[in-house]
Amino acid sequence: MLNGLSSDHRDRISLLYALSLVGRCSEDQLLRYILDADIMDQFRYYLALGDLKEASLVKAVGSIEGNVLVILPEGRRSLKMFAGDIWDSVKTKLDRKREQWKQKIREELQMPASWKEENGHYRVTLRALEADEEILTIEMIVPDKGQALDFCSRWPAGASEIYGVINHILGSQK
Repeated sequence: MLNGLSSDHRDRISLLYALSLVGRCSEDQLLRYILDADIMDQFRYYLALGDLKEASLVKAVGSIEGNVLVILPEGRRSLKMFAGDIWDSVKTKLDRKREQWKQKIREELQMPASWKEENGHYRVTLRALEADEEILTIEMIVPDKGQALDFCSRWPAGASEIYGVINHILGSQK
């Protein structure tokens, strides 16, 4: 316990603060933001997130982008009430990374990519979303997990170019 407050309490309120900065995001995206800002490790992250969900301060909701975390009204009240308990160094680290991660999360949510193993190969699903509509879905079979991970990680950066090429090729065939 530091300054009368438990580290668990500080972790929970810091996680609420981080989520309030970047907005809707997946658990994995929030974890990567937290790790990049170097404010807690993965173990503490999952403990704090579990506590926030159990207390009905944060909820994972299904959307076209997949499951995303949102702060519930009670979570917003708690954040306002306990925001002063967040260390200034934690706020600074999170604030410094905020815009970079908001942009990255927005791109990833608009260009979701996933993979799953099926019968010794990997099915990669690449999607493009616009205004809550799915405008493109590409499914591919690849031979190994490394390639599946590469395709998924490169999709957000290459999706608009691929979409443009498809539109150009198919649209110019009049």
